[in-house]
Amino acid sequence: EEIATLPTPSMLQVSSTAYDKNLGLFFFTTNNNQLYRDLWVLDTEKENRRRLFKDCRVGSITISPITHELWGIEHSASAASLVYSIYPYDKLEMILQFDVGEEIQQLSVSPSGKYLAAVLHQSSGDQKVILLDIDVIKAGKNAKYEILYNSGCPENISWSLDEQFIFWNAYTSGVSNIYRLNIPPLKVEVLSHTLRGLFRPLYVSQDSLFAFEFTTEGFIPVMIA
Repeated sequence: EEIATLPTPSMLQVSSTAYDKNLGLFFFTTNNNQLYRDLWVLDTEKENRRRLFKDCRVGSITISPITHELWGIEHSASAASLVYSIYPYDKLEMILQFDVGEEIQQLSVSPSGKYLAAVLHQSSGDQKVILLDIDVIKAGKNAKYEILYNSGCPENISWSLDEQFIFWNAYTSGVSNIYRLNIPPLKVEVLSHTLRGLFRPLYVSQDSLFAFEFTTEGFIPVMIA
């Protein structure tokens, strides 16, 4: 069902989006390829929208499923900062600024809302999966983040519902395959070995993952047992 169009695409994606399925709120950015980004919310039941923040320059948004906090990355003065807004989204608060040259993307809040995983790009060319404890960074303590994995340009992070695992795809073997981090022992496991390439893993159940498989016809959805 088509609910709304998303104007002003950026170079590689239409818009930065996030969906709170419990509240039925779909968040998206506009002015992605010109001017400064605006942040909007669409009520999927009432099918009406409103602009939350004008010229906020925020992208890479995600939503906490329990607390309904909206998280994103703001760009200003050549630096990227982690920002958030609590429901009902009256203001944006900056909580952590990264060093100039560091770019943080693909935010993913854990199901409980306690942790935030993300992809960190550094000026050296390194790309890493990092983990932040939300309570720690809200308290303003010095701990910035923990590096979980830095091989093969990892990307597209997702969580299991019990928060025991984080999934991503990476090109460690030269082809994009699916990896899983078992959080308590911090052990990384390889879940696939394909010659085509698998992308954007999403936890479905204890024995199934969703992913996109690359083909000459484009990306197709697949399930991984």
